[in-house]
Amino acid sequence: MDEKKADEIALFRFGVISEFFNRTFRPGEKTVLLKEKAKQSHQIPYSCRDRIAQTTLKEWITRYRRGGFEALKPKGRCDRGHSRVLSPEVLERIITLKEENPSRTAPIIVRELELAGHKRIASSTIYRFLHNQGLAHKEKITKDRRFFEYAHPGQLCQSDCLYGPKILDGGKRKKTYLYAFLDDATRVIYHAQFYFCEGLPAFEHAFKQALLKRGVPKRLYCDNGPVYRSHHLQVVCAGLGIMLIHAKAYVPQGKGKIERFFRTVRMRFINQLDREKIKGLDDLNSKLWAWIEGEYHRTIHSRLNETPLDKWMRLAEHVQYVSPQIDLEEIFLHRTRRKIYNDRTLSLDGVLYEAPAHLVGKQVQIRYNPKDKSQLKVYFEGKFEDIAKPADPYQNCFVKRDDDSKDLVSKPTPLKVKKSGINYVDLVQEKYYQHQPQKKEKNEHV
Repeated sequence: MDEKKADEIALFRFGVISEFFNRTFRPGEKTVLLKEKAKQSHQIPYSCRDRIAQTTLKEWITRYRRGGFEALKPKGRCDRGHSRVLSPEVLERIITLKEENPSRTAPIIVRELELAGHKRIASSTIYRFLHNQGLAHKEKITKDRRFFEYAHPGQLCQSDCLYGPKILDGGKRKKTYLYAFLDDATRVIYHAQFYFCEGLPAFEHAFKQALLKRGVPKRLYCDNGPVYRSHHLQVVCAGLGIMLIHAKAYVPQGKGKIERFFRTVRMRFINQLDREKIKGLDDLNSKLWAWIEGEYHRTIHSRLNETPLDKWMRLAEHVQYVSPQIDLEEIFLHRTRRKIYNDRTLSLDGVLYEAPAHLVGKQVQIRYNPKDKSQLKVYFEGKFEDIAKPADPYQNCFVKRDDDSKDLVSKPTPLKVKKSGINYVDLVQEKYYQHQPQKKEKNEHV
């Protein structure tokens, strides 16, 4: 303990017992005063207690009489830096684990020792030992500006993206990105998955898996990134009846729960990976899912006082799963507008597709899967018309042009029009020659 803290404690102790040295007591008065002091509530420096026992007060009085102010300062332990609970073998293993991977925290070391067959040890015991050995690192604590928590699962789902580890893929190391969806009330993870990209297709795939696993939330709370601001995500959420909420810019505290989960993922999963043994993205995700379902969901949450999975199961009646009548594949299709050319084609990303003949010249909506553009769904005025497939110019050389449109294009019936008897050209001719002098005919006969 440093000198400043020792002085504060000694000053407090002297303030409590000083009354015993400033006046003369009659028989029995000291005992009464001791009892009064013991019943009083005190703000004891660097302690969570607020009461002082009579025996402790007597000890302070004796120490002050013998050694003065210096004697009131707390004494350091003679075995400081050495644990009285842990055996030397366990202490040596703790130091080895910490030096092998400095990112190992006390709770992780506790769990590793427990899985290795040792008796459970308090995290605080290991932390104090590491701190005394100079191996502990202080962690920053982010405080929420305003804490909130919904009562039932499915009322609010938080989502965000975390930069994951670099892993080998095709002989090269690639960055990975983790998309995760967390239930606000239970802290259950709807779904989490690593990808090699952080764009909209990766988010959509993770979102779809989350819906299939844990149901449809009433609200989706995310940040202001381009992925979460996309028009397509707004359409998907509207189709499922989900309220899309964006956090305020530059205020990450609103997403405290998902940020805290990512912190746990980094400390307890990513930092503990042996990256040389990861065989690829599938292997990384397999490890992640085993950790989430086997450890995270089954560990008592400090805020909930129960495991996330237990709370989810206890309140499962409030969860709204995807109805069989809902076609998720259709809802997640991308949408855009195109004009049908005169040759019955439309263009998407430089590829020509054959469209229905009766829609030539019209603006239509096409819906498609960006990962599979082998066919497009064509909609006109909100009604499904046909499937558009890539055009085959060579095959079209042998197709009769009228055969595929005779039944689609109806010929208009000619109208019976009453003739007026007036013609513009005839009238002009008649008017012109009325004003021209007539030429005399020559007599060709002699």
